[in-house]
Amino acid sequence: MLGLGFSPTSVASILGSASVLPPAYPAEGLRLWVDATELSTITKDGSDLVSAWASRYGSASFTSSGADRPTYQAAGMDGNPAIDFTGSDVMNVNSLASLFSGDDTPMAAFMVCEMDTLQNNDLLVWGNSADADSLMILRQTATQYAYIKREDAGGSAIGPIGGTTDTTPHVFSFRTNAAGTSATTRLDGADLNTASIDVGQTTVDVLALGARDSNGVVSTYTNGRIGEVLIYDRYVTDGEAAAIHTYLINKWGTNRVFFTGADSTLALTNSLTATQSILLSGTVASVAITNSCNATQAVNFTGADATVAMTNSCNATQVTPAVDGTMDFESTSSQTLSIGARDLFDTTNSTITVTKFAIAFTIGFETADSVRGIFGPPTGAGVTNAIEVAVQRYSVNDAVQINFRHNGTEYGQNGSIIETVGANTPIYVAVAYDGTQASSVDRVKVYMNGDTGTSVGGGSVPTSLTVNTGVSDDYNLGNNDTEDGFFDGTMKTPAIFLNQDFPASSVWTGSAQASASTMAGLTGCISAISASSNVNDDEVIGVSAWTNNNGVSIV
Repeated sequence: MLGLGFSPTSVASILGSASVLPPAYPAEGLRLWVDATELSTITKDGSDLVSAWASRYGSASFTSSGADRPTYQAAGMDGNPAIDFTGSDVMNVNSLASLFSGDDTPMAAFMVCEMDTLQNNDLLVWGNSADADSLMILRQTATQYAYIKREDAGGSAIGPIGGTTDTTPHVFSFRTNAAGTSATTRLDGADLNTASIDVGQTTVDVLALGARDSNGVVSTYTNGRIGEVLIYDRYVTDGEAAAIHTYLINKWGTNRVFFTGADSTLALTNSLTATQSILLSGTVASVAITNSCNATQAVNFTGADATVAMTNSCNATQVTPAVDGTMDFESTSSQTLSIGARDLFDTTNSTITVTKFAIAFTIGFETADSVRGIFGPPTGAGVTNAIEVAVQRYSVNDAVQINFRHNGTEYGQNGSIIETVGANTPIYVAVAYDGTQASSVDRVKVYMNGDTGTSVGGGSVPTSLTVNTGVSDDYNLGNNDTEDGFFDGTMKTPAIFLNQDFPASSVWTGSAQASASTMAGLTGCISAISASSNVNDDEVIGVSAWTNNNGVSIV
């Protein structure tokens, strides 16, 4: 992010176990859950070739070797991490395959994927190492989505086929009925087709990802990326499937409509359950949403002359034109965003131990003022075991000062970095605490527009910080308890990292801040606040999780 020279680690691996399930994922019958956003589960070499992808639940792993290895891409799927299968790669977890052998076996699988080539892409395949007939295949063809099954005795492969394929990211799944005799495919929360799979005994001992591995022959390779996979060896109910799809859609942002060409337009009419997130970046981009009574679209406009029209859309929660995730705080109205400490830091404990913490944001000062709190407990809450960040733009020379405190003690200030900015001029600011560093001067760094200097503070910086996270502890953006006053200005896409190395300099160059979608894809980012990032999962908390106090404008 700002050239701290750190490498990413996993928030989940530090805050608890990588196997902690989101509430939307039922634990019963979950045999495998691989997730490319959890870097600690991926074994790769210096060329990012992946030899193992470990399950975040249980002990199974997809493995590969030699020329069969796929490639890890840190931002491969719309800015999110993914495993790239290039048309000659395959991974196996054969130890699980026999769980799915039988005549009528209830099962389900959910996948986040994006294809590069419209062809027969065999995504997930159960096969037999000595028999070409026994097969169960989750497939994206050149034109449709399919799950098909063929018995040991051969014959036709049957199953649900439907929908229309494309080359954008999707949540794709199949689930059998309770009897295991029929299956339903689903795409981005909507069922595609249901059909019989009652073919008789199907004996499998191979489970492959990214290709068909059958009778000792690997074929029908996938050409595209896979971000997450869940496999169940039981019947998954409609309600459970819906919850999993909704969670994955929100996490990966798959249900979106992109407009990048000149004069691009979109009209949604009578779309009672339309949930697309719409990103318009054309020269003259526009959207019309009519009679969409349950519309929950988030509409992002980055092109010139972008417009939106919403007619009779009684539950529309669209974000309106010129959305860039900027929040406007008015100090005279005591405006803040607030959230419970347990939600922010993803814990149920009364205290947590912090060895690394970073907060980064772009801000603009509307007025020169005294020191104002920008992050920390709200006024009157107390500062015991609390982290606080304050900012100031001096009226004398427009110089900016940044302060970092814990438990009321100031440990960091921007010291030798001097940045002067006028009113409403954006400046990129970051504060990073790293208790693992050898000396106090290296444990707290303050950054402005990519530059850093020696931090100064009130004493020896400890190697760890205790932070209170009780049920009544809260954190604010736009204010803290020590300064008492409220921030007056704008803030864009604040990002908070806990017990996580600050991301590499490639994320930000100088003062150019990454997009909200990039922020949401950073492993370890526990808060990426933007108007279009309504994500609320175990790693990223979007703006919808925060309480807006006194009318902060989010535009």
